[in-house]
Amino acid sequence: MTQPANTVRMRQRAAPAPIATLPEPTFLEGEDPAQYRHIAEMVRAAVRPTDIIEEFYVRDIIDLQWDIFRYRRLSESLVRLNRHQGLRNILEQIEAPTLLQDRMLLQDRVDAWTRRAPSAIETVGKTLAAAGLTMADVSAATMELKLAELERVNDLIASAEARRASVIREAERRRSFAQSLRDAVAQVEDADFSEVGVVRERQQPGG
Repeated sequence: MTQPANTVRMRQRAAPAPIATLPEPTFLEGEDPAQYRHIAEMVRAAVRPTDIIEEFYVRDIIDLQWDIFRYRRLSESLVRLNRHQGLRNILEQIEAPTLLQDRMLLQDRVDAWTRRAPSAIETVGKTLAAAGLTMADVSAATMELKLAELERVNDLIASAEARRASVIREAERRRSFAQSLRDAVAQVEDADFSEVGVVRERQQPGG
């Protein structure tokens, strides 16, 4: 059976053995360390660090990328865990309950929907559909309620992305500088060899 080309390429570009073993970060409950290690292998296979300094750069990139994924999950969780509030706001706009009893019944329906009671899910779905709305509108209402928290999370994402870009620039600058040094040394060695050859020719007997 022929293996997919991308699988073959990944094996050909397997991550090199670490130059130094650095401790893993602290994982939050629910996070999968195997995912972190998979990201680390992908980054190291792409960059292929050649010394300990480059290993530090690679580690920074891996950790910052992990933070970005973590913050994005946090943003999604904020919306998911608070959708009952968005739903309650929408139902209040649709039904406009004025009596305390009606507001309590509405809250009971939201609570039942939050518990994923089938009858409540069906009732809420029909109410939303009758108003021309969907669960996407509930998510939008939830995001509006949690806008301040979501903006703070987005700031964290933007900060991590900016730091990641900075590390990449520094790593590129260092690798470019190191390559320039290697090229310069090679040029000097070539020049020195040529000069030695010229001197030896001049020192031959009868010269």
